[in-house]
Amino acid sequence: MIYTLCVYVLSGEPPEEVVRKALDVITIAVPPALPAALTTGIIYAQRRLKKRGIFCISPQRINVCGQLNLVCFDKTGTLTRDGLDLWGVVSCDRNGFQEVHSFASGQALPWGPLCAAMASCHSLILLDGTIQGDPLDLKMFEATTWEMAFSGDDFHIKGVPAHAMVVKPCRTASQVPVEGIAILHQFPFSSALQRMTVIVQEMGGDRLAFMKGAPERVASFCQPETVPTSFVSELQIYTTQGFRVIALAYKKLENDHHATTLTRETVESDLIFLGLLILENRLKEETKPVLEELISARIRTVMITGDNLQTAITVARKSGMVSESQKVILIEANETTGSSSAPISWTLVEEKKHIMYGNQDNYINIRDEVSDKGREGSYHFALTGKSFHVISQHFSSLLPKILINGTIFARMSPGQKSSLVEEFQKLDYFVGMCGDGANDCGALKMAHVGISLSEQEASVASPFTSKTPNIECVPHLIKEGRAALVTSFCMFKYMALYSMIQRQTAFQITSFCSRIWPLQLLLV
Repeated sequence: MIYTLCVYVLSGEPPEEVVRKALDVITIAVPPALPAALTTGIIYAQRRLKKRGIFCISPQRINVCGQLNLVCFDKTGTLTRDGLDLWGVVSCDRNGFQEVHSFASGQALPWGPLCAAMASCHSLILLDGTIQGDPLDLKMFEATTWEMAFSGDDFHIKGVPAHAMVVKPCRTASQVPVEGIAILHQFPFSSALQRMTVIVQEMGGDRLAFMKGAPERVASFCQPETVPTSFVSELQIYTTQGFRVIALAYKKLENDHHATTLTRETVESDLIFLGLLILENRLKEETKPVLEELISARIRTVMITGDNLQTAITVARKSGMVSESQKVILIEANETTGSSSAPISWTLVEEKKHIMYGNQDNYINIRDEVSDKGREGSYHFALTGKSFHVISQHFSSLLPKILINGTIFARMSPGQKSSLVEEFQKLDYFVGMCGDGANDCGALKMAHVGISLSEQEASVASPFTSKTPNIECVPHLIKEGRAALVTSFCMFKYMALYSMIQRQTAFQITSFCSRIWPLQLLLV
């Protein structure tokens, strides 16, 4: 440009002509069509994605899809099916857990607090004569064969408002001493709290509170003597088989207080443990082939779930995220007690071999834990949200080393999911997140690429939404992202080379002819 200015000034051109010609040279060197040309690959990739039922609200993220080298998955509804099959229920009494009541046998669950909890501890609603709500709640309620209705204007029971939600035993039910149960108040389920509680009134009976949630959380609110001593081992029996386990508990309340005046802390204390609800959550058919394809392409796969850790480990093995030849090392970290430091235990899941990590410079030699034929990446770390929180606070220098081989993260709250994605990004990973629930919104928004398998809350937070509710969309997105990225690079190189040729031609014309005539500019 300076050379062009000197040529025109020395040739005696007027100042306005010099400025105009200089701008022509700038236009030749930096083509205005460059931004439009770079989006060509994105436009065609977006069209192809639309044909596959994958919709994008942020087209610039398509190029980022081609750079993904780590993909995080939610478990329930993403890797496994949405629908849950109620496998059975395990009640307990003072003598411990009883035999499993299988619903496949066709026998109705005997009347008792456990049956009342299954019939009333839920967030289901009656809309146009149809029961709607969470699939887990729906399966649990249907297993009781009870019915749901609204109380009429002639419904008069002390402390129970008119038009309250009432559940009643079906007409064929026998030996049920109550006419129904009115649901007075709900403390809704929260992913952070991992539980929900309802206050109910038996018609002609007692006022009760029922709790449902993660077994460990529910047991912590119960009277210790009501929790069977074999609670941990019984829970492990089902979680290691991949079942989803929900615990139930209850307590009697005084009728003197109005239901809405009772605080959650008051209701959720000194409960009596009732038993475990066992649900089967099967893998989607597409899950295993897709994970195998990603792993073969050297793209890391990670599971982030709010479910039980043992269940998550079993699903990871069944899905191929952790192969049969690979080991799983469980990391447990606890909060500090007094002046002592926070301890970390390392447990080889198959052998239950513990190695402690505290103030001393102890370490775990992973290579001693695998066979001589083991390869890099032959072990995976698994930890819960509680351990992740403790390690983040007290062992921040150790966290990146854990995340390098961390594959299974269970009992993670929505905030912890977002924090985990952010920590992976600090390790220079290009992170993708695939989920379907409202508790995944933070992680979907935080990731470089968020993929929603639902058209509800998650689709608002993520740039990509798949109409097909399985993870087959992930490889398609990565392929289209790489194709768009390659196209963008090729277009940039073409436009850059074209501009260099134009610029050189313009310099030569300027050198020989002292100025560029309109016809010459058109040819250039």
